[in-house]
Amino acid sequence: MPNMRAGGPMSRTAPEFRRGDRVWFGAPIAELPDLSAVHMTCRLDEADRARVQRGTRVLVRVDAIPDRELPASIKDIAMVAKPDFTSFPPVRNFDAVVALDEGDARLRTGMSASARIELHRLDGVIVVPSPAIFQVDGAPVAYVIRDESAEQRPVTVLRRGRDEIAIASGLQEGDRVALRDPHTGRRP
Repeated sequence: MPNMRAGGPMSRTAPEFRRGDRVWFGAPIAELPDLSAVHMTCRLDEADRARVQRGTRVLVRVDAIPDRELPASIKDIAMVAKPDFTSFPPVRNFDAVVALDEGDARLRTGMSASARIELHRLDGVIVVPSPAIFQVDGAPVAYVIRDESAEQRPVTVLRRGRDEIAIASGLQEGDRVALRDPHTGRRP
């Protein structure tokens, strides 16, 4: 913690307590975080707020721990949206607190992380990136890459997200799909 008495009258910031410093009664000299209950604060977009409640499942990816996603749930959501000026035009976000279900010995306070909120769970489906599905004559298709050629295959879309699409039929696990139209080189 900062040693407010060691900074001097003209100092803008106080140095941290060091070995040999004099302390006064009740002075906070160190913080020891309790990592048995780790929380993450994040922002929910105003458009997504109605679909998320307390207890909603979340997967947290900590930047410093890239080999693991930590299970979590939403513990609290603010009642009032706040403007977020990090983008233009400004958007309105709700502050949310995410509680991790289990910890990791590598976790430290102040680490950067991202959270994926699980709104619906679909088991036994193929998920592809959104750019892999094209519209041909009004029907969704994927181009499956085989050797040097691309086979156009009709697909049935189960759910569509911003980044990923769940496919009900038309693709199999292990199929390689093109992210650009092989005939024009354009993205969908």
